[in-house]
Amino acid sequence: MERTLTGKRAIVTGGAGGMGRSHALRLARLGADIAIFDLDLNVAARWGEQLEADTVADEIRALGVDCLAVEVDLTNAEATQLTEAEAQAYLGDLLLHSQRKDAYTYLEKALKLDPNLAMAHASLGMAYFREGKLNEAHASLERAVAANSQNYLAHYYYALVLSGVESGIVRSYPADLVAKIRQHLQKAITLRPDYPEPYKLAAFVSLVTGERVDESMAAVKQVLSTSPGRHDFTNMLAQLYLRKNDVKTARALLEQVAKSNASEENRNEAEALLKQISTHEEGMARLQEARKQGAVPPVIVNSHTDSEPTSRPQDPSSYLREVLRKPEAGETQLQAKLVKIECDVKGIVFVVQTATGLLRLRTAKFEDIAITTYDPKVNGDITCGPWKGPATVVVCYVPGADKRAKVDGVLKSVEFVPAEFKL
Repeated sequence: MERTLTGKRAIVTGGAGGMGRSHALRLARLGADIAIFDLDLNVAARWGEQLEADTVADEIRALGVDCLAVEVDLTNAEATQLTEAEAQAYLGDLLLHSQRKDAYTYLEKALKLDPNLAMAHASLGMAYFREGKLNEAHASLERAVAANSQNYLAHYYYALVLSGVESGIVRSYPADLVAKIRQHLQKAITLRPDYPEPYKLAAFVSLVTGERVDESMAAVKQVLSTSPGRHDFTNMLAQLYLRKNDVKTARALLEQVAKSNASEENRNEAEALLKQISTHEEGMARLQEARKQGAVPPVIVNSHTDSEPTSRPQDPSSYLREVLRKPEAGETQLQAKLVKIECDVKGIVFVVQTATGLLRLRTAKFEDIAITTYDPKVNGDITCGPWKGPATVVVCYVPGADKRAKVDGVLKSVEFVPAEFKL
């Protein structure tokens, strides 16, 4: 079935059972994110309907879309438990997930009606964060947590902003920040155990830190057992397997996503990870072949007599030169120091220091370049911002100055090498 409603949002009243449930599932299969408003969110089970997950909301999420479920009586104004401010906040949050600017209108209206409404502060903070307004985002989310520590979304969004996961690829976290992120994620999970996003973010933190990986794998598998359509969780599970050096299992999971009817974003992520695995394996194969052919420097044998010869070391960089990515037609290869990585909505710029000055090399996204490390000191993910080090790299790029974009070429590959390496 073609997902003709991808990127759209639908509100289904009475969507927790019967015909309403059928309509909600139909819209979800077409790719729409769903908001269900019903008097009883468990009505399907109460009526004896055969569910494919624990709740209708989980059935919808299993189809790879978002679902917001609100228990409310819309037929009786006096019985309705949502205040006007809460209704405005729910609508604003729904629009926020649709990347629509008018989300601000509803969220700001909600806060005028109730300045201490935690959910509205949480969603507004997320909206600020996605626009790069980090100070405003932190302020709104801190107020959300302070206004109502029982709001699971406030804690999740706060942890998400602290993690920086949506602003670029993260390489490491200070220990105190890890503790703070996990504290708010655990609070969100305690308040709403069936909300899957905190488990995914906790898994990402494990991926970066290397801590509690098995715990995260178990949590992600549990989510997938009830929501098998969450291909983003399958991609995360594959990355956790890679963290444990189980490439075989990781590849199988990624190939499953790449060949599925997952969203384009999830398929692209899976394909990019498969490409990184192949690039790494090809590089290691070339390295092993170079060693077999004797390109690796021999060990020096110390002699106790003048008559015994001592092997002289070969060029220590020669074996690594053999395995580096070969520049393609039109590309330039050079050795440099990685100074920083600049990230914004227009793309990513690697700033490297060469013998003749700084070079600014652009790529639209990390998945478009081959990134390999032959330096054991460099591992994990890459973060936007100044590079602590700086690291020695060999880059391949297509020269082409763009004065308007302030770049010197298009980046094709980055290979991290030991500091003593000479190209």
